[in-house]
Amino acid sequence: MTPGAAERVKAQLGLADDELCDVLGLTPVQLLAGEADLLPQTTVLDELLRAASEQVSGEALQRWLRASGPAGTPYDHLVARDYGAFETALETLLSRGFVIRRRDA
Repeated sequence: MTPGAAERVKAQLGLADDELCDVLGLTPVQLLAGEADLLPQTTVLDELLRAASEQVSGEALQRWLRASGPAGTPYDHLVARDYGAFETALETLLSRGFVIRRRDA
């Protein structure tokens, strides 16, 4: 069986089921019923992540999701359902790469 868009988004970002529910604004029952694949934001996220996976490894994408960047944490954008900010952060990742800076003590 081919995984649906929601399962691909979950796998690519390394999300737990409850995190995916938070990102998409669903209850666990709706997720189990397959309603996540019917949402337009699921399709958009799936397409964005498919394109990103051509340039960024899955492991790097999962680390990036929870790392603080110039405009905040990408995961926080998703939970706030600010998909535009997430897309901007993803574009920054693709153009600049995943930059890790040392914190000053």
